[in-house]
Amino acid sequence: MMLLSHSSEVMDARDHFYQEMRHQHVMVVLRQVGLGILVLCSLMIVALCAYMYGLIG
Repeated sequence: MMLLSHSSEVMDARDHFYQEMRHQHVMVVLRQVGLGILVLCSLMIVALCAYMYGLIG
């Protein structure tokens, strides 16, 4: 019975580890997406300003 309990604890720890790793991966992806959106918006603002000042178009 002790072996079963120990096995269950090991699986819980392993599941927790994988869940934490998935969470970290999701956070990294969200950070990259957020940074990409920020860069895209910055480029759009620069392009709009350049268009308004007649540098392009």
